[in-house]
Amino acid sequence: MALEKQLLPSSHYWRDAKGRVQVSPTYESWRKMKSRCYNPKCSSYKRYGGVGIKVSEAWKVFANFLYDMGPRPKGTTLDRVDSSKGYNKNNCRWADAVTQSRNRRTVRLKTDSHRERIRLLAEAGTPGHQIDKLLGLSRGRSGQVIREMGWKRGKIGAPCAKI
Repeated sequence: MALEKQLLPSSHYWRDAKGRVQVSPTYESWRKMKSRCYNPKCSSYKRYGGVGIKVSEAWKVFANFLYDMGPRPKGTTLDRVDSSKGYNKNNCRWADAVTQSRNRRTVRLKTDSHRERIRLLAEAGTPGHQIDKLLGLSRGRSGQVIREMGWKRGKIGAPCAKI
């Protein structure tokens, strides 16, 4: 049965033909974005709010978010262009799953600059768990990169030697 959109006082909710309240995909994306950044009980919080990702002050109000982003196109979700920065109109877009999969921190980590940061921190004697936390990586990721690159940790402060 087709939905009859009977708008409620707020344009991001409506009632379908059976009287059930529905939520717009745009509003749902906005709500989940805020939850990831500010709700420690959210399962994704540790990868967003837990590493300092924030929502711009303007976007804490749905109307501002909707004005900047427009309605969410079908088949897309909210994506940050630079995944190390927060949610704001200059860093976000609606993107499909393929585009988003190419923009993950674990993928971007394979660039030379990310590997170089890990190498420099490891050479300075920074423990792996601190490197992961500093760079917003998942636990153990810096050690994985060090092994993938064939580096061997020396004494604290000694350069990583290529095996």
